[in-house]
Amino acid sequence: LTIYSSIVLSSQQRTRVFSFCVREHSARLLCHSRAGFLVTPSFDYVTTPHLREFFWRYTHADDAERGLDTTMQSVPEGDDHAEEAKAKLNVTAGNPIFKVKVENKVFYISEPFIFRHDQPIGRGTRCFEAYDPEHERLVLLKDTWRHSEYRSEGEIYAELLQHKVPNILQVVAEGDVR
Repeated sequence: LTIYSSIVLSSQQRTRVFSFCVREHSARLLCHSRAGFLVTPSFDYVTTPHLREFFWRYTHADDAERGLDTTMQSVPEGDDHAEEAKAKLNVTAGNPIFKVKVENKVFYISEPFIFRHDQPIGRGTRCFEAYDPEHERLVLLKDTWRHSEYRSEGEIYAELLQHKVPNILQVVAEGDVR
């Protein structure tokens, strides 16, 4: 289950994955995020309403509550920059593109070219080639889960540039995507 959940997290735009295990008359509900696994105590799904209630709540939940990453939004047909973004990103027909807002800048992305799914918890780093419609150029978008007590990479890059450390990438935009 851990490997399966990790693969789902890395291949889809998700914040968490819900699943369940059934063995005879007992079941457990599971929630896997980059922070780890939450597992309920075993319960008898025949005599208790827990499993039925979970499915009812899940089917009535919005996308964010279901674990979809709503910070990466599907680009609708007719979007002003969609065709240009698809051409610049070499997106073939039928493959989706997403719009991501970082602070006050908008980027268009498709599939990540770097991702790791062999670790069940952690930063879940993915890198995307991203189209910046404001400057009509391609940039790198790095998506990673960061503990809120850690400094952001943007702050660290700014400090390195301030101290004139060579070979540091130029940061176009940085911030926590919410």
